[in-house]
Amino acid sequence: MTSVKTPILCLTLYPISSDYKSIIEQSAGQKIDYGQVADLRQLPKFKLFKRLIGNKYKTIILPCEVPEVTSTLPILQNLAAAHRLPRILVCDPDGKLTRVSYGRIATDSIRLIVASIEGWRSRKRNASLAKKLSTTPRTRLQSTGEGHRILYIKNNTWFGIRAGGSVGHVSGVINALSKLGNDLAFVSPESPKYLDDGIKLVSVPLFNQFGLPAEANLFRIHDRSVQAAHDFAESFDPTLIYQRLSVGDFAGAQLANELGIPLVVEYNCSEVWAAENWGRGLRYRDACLQAEEVMLNTADLVFTISEPLQDELLERGLAPHRVHWYPNCVDPDVYNTDRWSIDEINSTRASIGADEDAFVLTFVGTFGQWHGAEILAQAAVLLCQDEAWCRANNLYILFVGDGLNRTLCEDIIADTAASNRTHFAGLLPQHVTPIYLAASDAFIAPHVPNSDGTKFFGSPTKLFEYMAMGKPIVASRLDQLADILEDGETAYLVEPGDAQSLATGIRRMLDDTDGRETIGHNALSIVRSDYTWTRHVTEIIDAIDRSCASSSNRSLSLPQFNIGENVYGSLERLKWIWEHTTRFENPRIAEFGCGTGLMVTVPLRLAGLNVRGWDIHEPSIRFGQELAESWKFDPECLQVGDFFEQPDDSMLDIIIATEVLEHIDDGIWDSTVTQLLDQLAPGGTLLITVPNGWGGFELEACLSRTIKKTITVAHCWPLANLMLMGARKAKRFVSRRSIRDHDFVARNTLADSQSPHVQFFTRRTLRKRVESLGAQCVDAQGTGLVAGSFSDGLLSGFRWCTSLNNWLGKHVGPCSAGLRMAFKADKSQRL
Repeated sequence: MTSVKTPILCLTLYPISSDYKSIIEQSAGQKIDYGQVADLRQLPKFKLFKRLIGNKYKTIILPCEVPEVTSTLPILQNLAAAHRLPRILVCDPDGKLTRVSYGRIATDSIRLIVASIEGWRSRKRNASLAKKLSTTPRTRLQSTGEGHRILYIKNNTWFGIRAGGSVGHVSGVINALSKLGNDLAFVSPESPKYLDDGIKLVSVPLFNQFGLPAEANLFRIHDRSVQAAHDFAESFDPTLIYQRLSVGDFAGAQLANELGIPLVVEYNCSEVWAAENWGRGLRYRDACLQAEEVMLNTADLVFTISEPLQDELLERGLAPHRVHWYPNCVDPDVYNTDRWSIDEINSTRASIGADEDAFVLTFVGTFGQWHGAEILAQAAVLLCQDEAWCRANNLYILFVGDGLNRTLCEDIIADTAASNRTHFAGLLPQHVTPIYLAASDAFIAPHVPNSDGTKFFGSPTKLFEYMAMGKPIVASRLDQLADILEDGETAYLVEPGDAQSLATGIRRMLDDTDGRETIGHNALSIVRSDYTWTRHVTEIIDAIDRSCASSSNRSLSLPQFNIGENVYGSLERLKWIWEHTTRFENPRIAEFGCGTGLMVTVPLRLAGLNVRGWDIHEPSIRFGQELAESWKFDPECLQVGDFFEQPDDSMLDIIIATEVLEHIDDGIWDSTVTQLLDQLAPGGTLLITVPNGWGGFELEACLSRTIKKTITVAHCWPLANLMLMGARKAKRFVSRRSIRDHDFVARNTLADSQSPHVQFFTRRTLRKRVESLGAQCVDAQGTGLVAGSFSDGLLSGFRWCTSLNNWLGKHVGPCSAGLRMAFKADKSQRL
């Protein structure tokens, strides 16, 4: 906030445009100081208190340049009132000033409390829902044979004039999707900008009252977005959801699950990382990270904008076939110098103080920490030290935009020779920016590396807008910028973050009077052929089609056998395993402790998957191999030996440990599971099934042992024989009902393992124990409610009984007979 020069302060939530500032000052009749809430939030509490009570402003204006700001007025009103109770005025988009009474402020404060309570409830409810969605299987992409009906969701909120790369990205993608034959519906709490006719608009109603803390409103927006999209979907019948990832929001994942349609996520970076590295961090970091993970894990396809972001997603465990990327692009019809006449261009140059002969060097951006605007300001100071050279080239530097580092740039240039050759145009509406580019002679893209040492992952939209104007560019030699631009051919590249190198690059460009025009035309040619939004969206559609083709070629089909279900949920287990295999395109799978292999390895092998089973019990493996030969497929898919003696290069996508970990002694249990996790490739999954320590299987086993001991002690052999005779008759009756047409699961098995259970798990203890070894639970389910010799004999022949048993087990997981849990390997936690 600036020092006090006038008695009026304009307090804003976000930057406002230069034109709107002029309207406010005209209405107020005098010059006004401007301050942002973000500046106050960065102050320590004592300094903030001192700033508030020490101010001399008698009047504070609250601007409402866009309608969305009205919902935040109560917060701004209370903050303004803390400035020693000044006169508070609200300025509407047309410049009309309306005084706010303190009675209205008191009433709005009560509404603020109510809204804050609603935000707390939404956060709690969404946390529970996100946890549930994190264990829900995805809906596979399916081809419709025609254009998709797409719900495009964008729940980012911006309480100021919308300008910048994200605005161009959203409109560019939506318009291009529509032009390629898809039916689009835009779902957002923001009013649409620059969308073509024919695109349906689904307005997410913003609440009249924001709550505190501000982040809680993200969860309220999520709830309203889901409801609005649901209502619209009844008539629209969408086939696909496309969501631009936004902080704290997983509306796309929830809708995809409830509507049973696929989800495509647009990933421009981790919003949690951006808040921690480019902002003040997040109050509800864990909730926002959970929402981000749900979106990424639920998505059938994640589309991003750079190779470093693709690598990041792979490191986070996403399967390679689910991640695709292509750089940001541009609409060459919008960014085209031929749209304006010479008079219009000269008029624009005059508005910024540049004459017709000036060489205007332009930077456009939001002055973020990655834009490097301060590096350009330092380079401007260095260049202007040579006054003769600047005068000979008539150099003029234009900064367009507003944001965090604008004040820093102005301070660097102030009181130097560069102050007479620079102009800060402020924030301009998105549709106005192209004419400023047309009025420029060259452009600067001084982007800097990430402060935490990670790769620069950005794909600056402004770069492609620069290229589309056909004029020379001086840019940082930084990751994707250096991949797209070639020094001396399409741009002049300089070392990132180095003001002296940037100044030298600008000199080189200005001195190259013969070559710079050719370089500009080369960049224009490349951007029109490779970097249009139509090309970008074509890559998205192609990725969707490839995923559709991949999924349509795979189905769980075992024509050789009629797989019958039993009380142990063997068929449900196979389906659960199969669902996890669909997360990978061509997964490499191994079963640890497979026994005969007939329960898992053989069915998956018959379904066409690349799976091998390992066990140290040779009779079981030999039995499975003999049957494999009779069914005419490779018996070598079953192996006798130590699972951990596989070659080091045989990293696996999925390891299955079904009904085996309960037999491993405590002394080697942790090391065994650790070795299993180490065998997984990045993003691989460990699938575990075990009996529930407090479930029906263990209880039936305990009951069986008790009956046996009771009969032995009491010597009640006649009773025992009678019970066995009844059990045999019941079993024969059940067998006539359930075992028919080569019932695969029920007949082709050896006797149960004689190895005793030495580990007893509940869902909570198993999850905690495996996660402590460096993994993340991504799925947790119960099997049947009951399982064991008694229930198997009584229920297995009745399909409705087994179906009901499985349904109950899933919905009362802690009490189910067994547990099914999937863990994603996270090696970074173990290093």
